[in-house]
Amino acid sequence: MPRPDLRTCHIGADRAAWVEATKYPLSAAVKRLIDSARAAAQPEPSGPPDLDTITFVGTLCEKKGLRYLMRAIDTLHREGRQVRLLVAGRDLGSSTGGGSFLDEILSEVSPSVRDAVEYLGPVQHEEMPLVYGRASV
Repeated sequence: MPRPDLRTCHIGADRAAWVEATKYPLSAAVKRLIDSARAAAQPEPSGPPDLDTITFVGTLCEKKGLRYLMRAIDTLHREGRQVRLLVAGRDLGSSTGGGSFLDEILSEVSPSVRDAVEYLGPVQHEEMPLVYGRASV
């Protein structure tokens, strides 16, 4: 029996709570706190500074669309646009039964894409601002 005080939000964000929270202006203190958190979340890039970094955060499995993202990055690389991909999340394993899902989809793309992927593994919630802070796209 579902509890009436709990509700499932399948996309991972409670839109009603977000809309409610954004109705009110932020105080100056909260704005400073957000600004300082954003500044702290700008770590040193791990690759060449001229490359755009795309960040994927989520469970590594077929339904999350990482395979399509890899194919898109492969297309960009073939067109001469060098981008890198930062991947954070738990790997559920290959859809064919053995090995990792990330290894499976990396085997389908060019070597330049394989070299441009950095896998962080599962990331703690507190560390997510650092992960998102590394994205440039």
